[in-house]
Formats: sequence, structure tokens, C-alpha cells
Amino acid sequence: PRSTVLQESPQTFRVRVDLVPVDVAVHRGGRPVAGLSKADFDIFDNGVRQAIERVEVENVPLEVWLVLDVSSSLEGRPLVQLHAAASAFVAAFAPGDRAGLVTFSQDTLVTQPLTGDLAAVRAALSQLRAVGATALYDATYIALQLRHSSMTRGVAVVLTDGADNASWLPAGRVLEAAQRSDLVLYGIGVNEAAPANSRISGD
Repeated sequence: PRSTVLQESPQTFRVRVDLVPVDVAVHRGGRPVAGLSKADFDIFDNGVRQAIERVEVENVPLEVWLVLDVSSSLEGRPLVQLHAAASAFVAAFAPGDRAGLVTFSQDTLVTQPLTGDLAAVRAALSQLRAVGATALYDATYIALQLRHSSMTRGVAVVLTDGADNASWLPAGRVLEAAQRSDLVLYGIGVNEAAPANSRISGD
């Protein structure tokens, strides 16, 4: 008797992306600019101008990762200032916003997973202790990987007092990850030379 062997053809799936959301915030003199339309924006991808379908103005919940340097160089007043800055940021949240806490010295820890319980975030902030070296690049990379949902506005606020001296990852690897992510990164420097009432400054 003859046998027939049937081989299943491999399946090919194609994915077409028709619409890509781009989250933007426009300020002038520290104030949000209202009344903007798609005619006010230009978007380029690898040098090619992209068509803008529409501009929507809406309040999108925040997903915020606080990435805090707790290396030994922040012991004392700088750590107090860092805690105050992070706590003030959390206090400005609106209902529906969520936050998580990443702390780093030579090691990086997810001290508080993403949560809408802001009291839990404040409790985690109150437990900060300063010790060790500074793995800034590693911590920033981990925060980028923790991004949960594209339906929220993703932000990472990185507070540190200086240069990286302990990371495994090079700066270029972190930059590549940031370029692929929709998480917006803000760097805040703790300046020991500044007066005590203004040690936290934006970069």
C-alpha cells in the first residue's frame, strides 16, 4: 500500500500599523498652550514627514516611575531633599494616576510596584536609605522595561546627584531603549553646591 504524507504549509502573518499615537505636551513660558490643531505639528520618521490624522486633547492618566538614586553620596541633607521632591511630585497626582518606585545604588530595586495607592508610594519613600555606588544606567533601563500600558501617559522621573560609576549597561544601550519606548524621561539633578532650599534642579 502507498502512504501519503501531508505537510502543513507554514502560516504567514502580516501586521500593518495604520495609526500610531504620539503623546506631546506643549508649553510656553511654563504654561500649557491651548487650541492647537494638526496644522501646528510636524512629525518625521527617519527624515520622512508623516501624515497626522488628528489631534486629541484629553486628560490621560499618568503612569509614573520615580527612579531615585540612593547611593552613599546622597546621605544626609541631599536624601532629605530628594525625598521632598519625590513626595511633592506624588502629591500633585490626579485620580486615576499610578506610580511606582525604583531605587538604585550599585543595585537596582523595584521598591514599590506600580500602584494607584499613593499612600503606599509615600510609605516606600519614607524608608529610603543612602548606601553604595551609582548604577544610573542600569536603573534607567529597568524603568524603561517596566512600562505597562500604552493607554496611559508614561513618565519616568530620574533623580540623581551625579555620574554613573557602577552600571553593567553602557549609556548607548539605555539610549536605544529610550528611543524605542513611549516612556518620557525627565532627569533631575541633586546639586550639593546649591543653597539648601534649592538643591533639586531640572536638567
